[in-house]
Amino acid sequence: MPSSNHQNQTSPGPSGAQSGTVEHLMEDAKETLGAATNTVSQAAQEAYNQGSEYVRETLDNYPEAQRYYREGTEAVRHQATENPLLTFLLGIGVGYAAAWMLHAVKWGHTEQVPDYARTRRDYGRGTRDY
Repeated sequence: MPSSNHQNQTSPGPSGAQSGTVEHLMEDAKETLGAATNTVSQAAQEAYNQGSEYVRETLDNYPEAQRYYREGTEAVRHQATENPLLTFLLGIGVGYAAAWMLHAVKWGHTEQVPDYARTRRDYGRGTRDY
């Protein structure tokens, strides 16, 4: 009759080796993920810093650019609050135009249904002989 101590012990056989391998793989995956996270975080920080530097340089080189931007934004905001329906319709138009440009077919290319999806031309015209 097996003792209860034998049930709680793990055997050093193949399943014990597999468990060690799985734990090792999990640790490697965690380390790799941590390194990738750090790399992405550093790249994002560098991109942000570089963008901030470009903005500072632009403001130094073109001191009136900030004023033009501020005045333009204020004018658009003022028109948008006075005419909300017109702003809404303009937004729909811009969105439609953007979608059309992204999904437009080539000029002169009218075939939109692939050959494998086409039906016979005489489909539904009663061509059957009864």
